[in-house]
Amino acid sequence: MGRRGGRASGGTWLLPSYFRSLVGVSLIVPIWMLFLPAGCFTVWLWRRDRRPPKGHCQACGYNLTGNTSGICPECGEPATTG
Repeated sequence: MGRRGGRASGGTWLLPSYFRSLVGVSLIVPIWMLFLPAGCFTVWLWRRDRRPPKGHCQACGYNLTGNTSGICPECGEPATTG
């Protein structure tokens, strides 16, 4: 037998049983890797929800109601419909 936390005779680390898979090889995943997909999905939803509404400049969000020039007076971008 080996000591707890030491090396076993086969060269594998002795870990608590909940870290071992069925074949005795451990798989340890950093916790940030578990939260990364959820974080990316949350950022995507947040950005999708924060788009300027119709009638506003898509670049800066300026209200273009009544604008006849077709150019945003705030940022100079061409006004797009949508």
